[in-house]
Amino acid sequence: VYYSEAINRIDDKLRAVVQYNADGTYEIQWDDEGYKEIHGVDQVHPSVADIEAMHTTVKAEMDALAYQGKRREEYPSIEDVTVAIAEYMSGDEKMWKKIKEQRNFIKQKYPKG
Repeated sequence: VYYSEAINRIDDKLRAVVQYNADGTYEIQWDDEGYKEIHGVDQVHPSVADIEAMHTTVKAEMDALAYQGKRREEYPSIEDVTVAIAEYMSGDEKMWKKIKEQRNFIKQKYPKG
């Protein structure tokens, strides 16, 4: 995964489709005709080494952000937080404390990058 993004970061004008296979391999299908039609010159493909290097960078960035999605799935709902805030403002801190405990637990479970 992320090879499409890697190619796009190398040159966002490149025209290609990346097919991901069940065995974990990938194939790049270059749209050289489409590129030439749009830009009037032949499409120059980046080297496999350049694509792999950029893929490594993109994957590292995405992996570093993976905690966000995991946290989002387990955080208390916005409805629960809204009720907790309303109750807190009315002098009842019980639900607010529970929300804070849940958030702290999830932050420890899924630390940033």
